[in-house]
Amino acid sequence: MMPPVLSHPTPDDRPTDVNAGGVFAFGVALALALVIALVMLSQMFAVLRIREIREGRTLQNPTANDLELPPTEPHLQVNPREALRELRAREDSLLNSYGWIDQPAGIVHVPIEEAMKRIAQQGLPARPAGAAAGGARR
Repeated sequence: MMPPVLSHPTPDDRPTDVNAGGVFAFGVALALALVIALVMLSQMFAVLRIREIREGRTLQNPTANDLELPPTEPHLQVNPREALRELRAREDSLLNSYGWIDQPAGIVHVPIEEAMKRIAQQGLPARPAGAAAGGARR
């Protein structure tokens, strides 16, 4: 007896299009499963919320009101906008005031407007003739 001859499928035997009905049915089933999962989750959270209210617990983090900073640096900013306002206020006061930078050496800072007026009147100091451009050294 001879073994059966296996024939290879011809191009006419293969499907050429995607089964649109099957793809649509899968999409509908997936959307339905998503809706069911969302409804179940919302119901679960509602039940847990009712249980917490009945037991007198809250949903807040128990450490949310603790503003004690950790012992090491750097600390996270509690209020970044306020920290930025404070930084700008310190910078503005420094830019608009007189003060010592190094008193023994006689170095002071002057308000920025005053410094610009002095530079406009007197100009910048010239470099010594032997100085390299850009401060590069060899």
